[in-house]
Amino acid sequence: MRLLLLRHGHAEAWASADHERQLTEKGRQQLRSVLEQSRGRPIAGQGLVSPYLRARQSVTEFVSFYPQLSFEETPLLSPDTPVSELLPLLQRQQPGQDLILVGHNPLLSSLLALLLASERDSLRHMGTANMACLQTDVVEPSSAELEYFLEP
Repeated sequence: MRLLLLRHGHAEAWASADHERQLTEKGRQQLRSVLEQSRGRPIAGQGLVSPYLRARQSVTEFVSFYPQLSFEETPLLSPDTPVSELLPLLQRQQPGQDLILVGHNPLLSSLLALLLASERDSLRHMGTANMACLQTDVVEPSSAELEYFLEP
């Protein structure tokens, strides 16, 4: 399976509540840059997104490049969700079914570090609007290979 991780673009520094922070124009430009780089790569599968506004706005940019995709919200992609709570969802995926996750740090960086088999690659950090594509047969620690990593 391919597991595509996308961290939301640059967002406002603060809002009345963290989940209400919006993407900035810089964040939208970052996302467009990464999505443009992703053209021609295989991107398909079920999409899941954090319920936080900046992640949902990032999905709007994603779908403008890949209109065939749809996304479902899940609180399991909220920033402070422990990786251990997200893993069962990933492990229930059908073999060969690709999955796209749009969310936040520290969750996405922690997931990337846990799944990557290469020590060098496991040190990667998911900056804003970074996209990582992992290839794995099973969702277990150190089981995945990094297919590509895109930055704005």
